[in-house]
Amino acid sequence: MHTHRRFESAPTVVACLLFTALLLAIAPAVALADDSDWSCSHSWSSWSVLEEATIYAGGSEERYCDLCGLTQERAIPKRQMNTNERKAVKLVTTYLKAAKKYDWKKMNRCFVKATKKYGYPTDKAVAKYHKKYNKRMLKWTMVDVKKSGKTYYVYVSVRRPDGYDLMHDSLYRSLVKCFKKHYKKGTLGTKAAKRDAEKAGSRAAVKYAAKLKSPGIRETIYEEICFPVVKRNGKWKIKKKSMDIVDVACCGYNDAKETAIDDFESFVDDYL
Repeated sequence: MHTHRRFESAPTVVACLLFTALLLAIAPAVALADDSDWSCSHSWSSWSVLEEATIYAGGSEERYCDLCGLTQERAIPKRQMNTNERKAVKLVTTYLKAAKKYDWKKMNRCFVKATKKYGYPTDKAVAKYHKKYNKRMLKWTMVDVKKSGKTYYVYVSVRRPDGYDLMHDSLYRSLVKCFKKHYKKGTLGTKAAKRDAEKAGSRAAVKYAAKLKSPGIRETIYEEICFPVVKRNGKWKIKKKSMDIVDVACCGYNDAKETAIDDFESFVDDYL
């Protein structure tokens, strides 16, 4: 006796055929979604920069199709540093290494005009603690170098110790105390008052040094600093001093000092 295999019924076969046909029909649509309109002839825009390439990191750019909206992105390789850019970066690195050791004499020599002690507290107690905290907390990363005219602008991301509040509070309180003393005596504007104001600044430095010792600096601040570098008489130098550049080494001392004086003047105006 012969036995015959049982075949699926006609409706089942038809259903399978229809399902297969459906898959074949939607396959191009799936491919189209994955390939972002393979049938478009594409009319591409020009490339636009998304992230500019620097000496230290690559960038990216994109373009889009005017017809279907497809976008393409590609990497831009980082720029190669030329000889002058390397020398400019080397000078800034020299300055930052001197800042980490709080060697203010060496830092001064990095400028076109080495204006002696300008900007750097040289009181031994203050310098001692600036050196201590810079050694522990001062770090930097080179970001980029750009040229404009004969000046090379070196951009650096800096993390430095933040002594702003300690200095601001010390100076502001010392000036207010001095002012109130002479206001009560009726001696404002006299030579004695001016001498006391100078002494108040010195006392503020002493208080600041004491605060650097205890509680000390626990906070850091992140900044991007621009160093303008030029070649003068065959030597590479930082073009000029700025508060940002000096305060890299001084824990924010000069910014705090300037703001404290502004706040003190506002206090005097309100008091009178």
